[in-house]
Amino acid sequence: MTKFFYVLTLLTLLTSCGLLDDDKEPEMLLSEVDGEQYVADMKSDINSRKDTRIIEKGHFDQVSYESMLNIADSLITKNDEWRPRYYKALSQQLAYSDYNIDTKDNMRFGVGIFNYFLFYPKELILQFNDSDLDEMQFWNEQLGLEIKRKKSLESIDEATIISVAQKNCIDCSESELNLIADMVRMLPMQ
Repeated sequence: MTKFFYVLTLLTLLTSCGLLDDDKEPEMLLSEVDGEQYVADMKSDINSRKDTRIIEKGHFDQVSYESMLNIADSLITKNDEWRPRYYKALSQQLAYSDYNIDTKDNMRFGVGIFNYFLFYPKELILQFNDSDLDEMQFWNEQLGLEIKRKKSLESIDEATIISVAQKNCIDCSESELNLIADMVRMLPMQ
């Protein structure tokens, strides 16, 4: 009888504390600074940070196509926290839309990923390592098109692109430096 009383008391305490409620979302604790930034991002007009946060929550249908283009433009941010978040969110949104983009917008995606590759190559390589096949195919195509465009329309040669990307590849291994060169040489041919 005593065991029954203890079990009943324990269940009552757990229920009253809300620990057995399945329908409640877990509470997320943020620092005051993070919380203030989150609130500011979410209250502002549409912007890349707000759209990224919406995508991170899985609300893909709430993000417009134009917002996706703005996130692509934000891939070059110097902010080390937001750059990978933009890439991941944009990749998730593109996957949600089956990588369906207007041909006229290839350049915006291409410029975004090209600049990411040129200035933060190691970070992008790490992002690519975590990508699935469709994601890799999309970004490689965009990067290849932009490299081809840079070479033909802006007269920027292959050696210059390789040199700048390798120079910006902080703490890169020899194989990562070779990968950069291979990407610049091979992707435009696809």
